[in-house]
Amino acid sequence: MDIKEERIAFSTRLNAILDTRGFAPKQRGRQTKLAEKFNLTQKGVRRWLEGESIPRIDSLRTLSEEFDVNIEWLHYGNGPISAFHKEVGSRVKQARDAKGWTEAELASRLQSQAGDSEVIKVAGVRAIESGRRMEFAPDLSMYADVLQVSLSWLETGLNLVVDASAAEIESDEGAMVSVPKLSALASMGQGIPIELEHDRLISTVSISKQWINEHLPKVSSVDNLAMITGYGDSMEGTFNHGDMLFVDTGVDDFIMDAVYVLDLNGQLYIKRLQMRPDGVLLMISDNPKYQPYEINPEEKTTLRVLGRVVGCWSFRGM
Repeated sequence: MDIKEERIAFSTRLNAILDTRGFAPKQRGRQTKLAEKFNLTQKGVRRWLEGESIPRIDSLRTLSEEFDVNIEWLHYGNGPISAFHKEVGSRVKQARDAKGWTEAELASRLQSQAGDSEVIKVAGVRAIESGRRMEFAPDLSMYADVLQVSLSWLETGLNLVVDASAAEIESDEGAMVSVPKLSALASMGQGIPIELEHDRLISTVSISKQWINEHLPKVSSVDNLAMITGYGDSMEGTFNHGDMLFVDTGVDDFIMDAVYVLDLNGQLYIKRLQMRPDGVLLMISDNPKYQPYEINPEEKTTLRVLGRVVGCWSFRGM
């Protein structure tokens, strides 16, 4: 590929990213918006968009970070587009392998499902599995239907099966783990009455052991993992109201500066605990508009650590 072809290929990738991010359409303000966003000249941006030049490495790095794509893919077209595309592709392949299907068999089944609405090629399946396809075609929900897994599992690695009759898929590191989701709301503000002693299991979430090992390496044991919902705004910046929190219930004492689920004076909190050099234990909100709270010696004797927060799962509507 000569330099002219490389520039055109780069512009194709950049415009594809902007298309999927809902950026201003080409010829309808895209050049202006991109120049304003990154404080660049419109002439330079136009040359990128029209395939006349490729950005320098510092601008490539800025673009890749802003749009959450791999810089190697953006620059050269090598490797997966992003970590998300790579993980989704890996799960598609994992589900296909569990069925014992070849790429051609999956393409054929997808074609049967799609009918005449689009043409499904083996190369398209291969591109998705390798994380090199910007848009999922056919729609990712069709992959979920054909592979008999849930759409949320393909997208996130959570909630594998569609129903109890669907076959479980085991990763290389073992079977799925059923994580209990508890009814308690853990307050990130002024506290709510605690009922964890008699807390109600409202559902379980099936998560692959591989995902837990990769994303929640600090958990003491997968058997100690539970999920509760955060409530309030005092931990904004770390967690937000409504986020689903992964809690390691095997941690029942303050061991280091970290975020814990706490019982203080019969109220349930999620706060950061920090020990000052003078031995005073602070209960800290990560939202700077809230002041740290000093736990007095009398309260310290009744303070209970119910678990350590090791991760969160959030959803943001667009």
